[in-house]
Amino acid sequence: MWRMTVLLILLALAVGAGGAVFYGVSRWTKGTEQLHARLREARAPIVPATYDSRELQGLPSPVQRYLQTVLREEQPLIAVAHFTHTGTFNMGETTPNWRRFSSMRVPTHHERPFRPNVNADSDRC
Repeated sequence: MWRMTVLLILLALAVGAGGAVFYGVSRWTKGTEQLHARLREARAPIVPATYDSRELQGLPSPVQRYLQTVLREEQPLIAVAHFTHTGTFNMGETTPNWRRFSSMRVPTHHERPFRPNVNADSDRC
């Protein structure tokens, strides 16, 4: 009789733990979807919608050279991009402890002109 009681308690604990995990995953997923929806709604339209090399004025010279090389006048600008990352990350400080990870980024355009955080020594590139 006591074995049946222990078995039922273990079964109840397993079902409860599984339910808690399912609840947590579903809340996380729903929260992430809501956050992405808020980001999509807050996306500012790009004005002007095409590239103009005059916008590079004031940027460090290596950044200007790069952008002048890869962009063309009147090229349509990208409003949003979706990036997914997968790989491994070493969490160990003294011994290797590699963990798998995946992520998704959706950077959006908010205002112009674009002013990135640039290292003060970037002209030395």
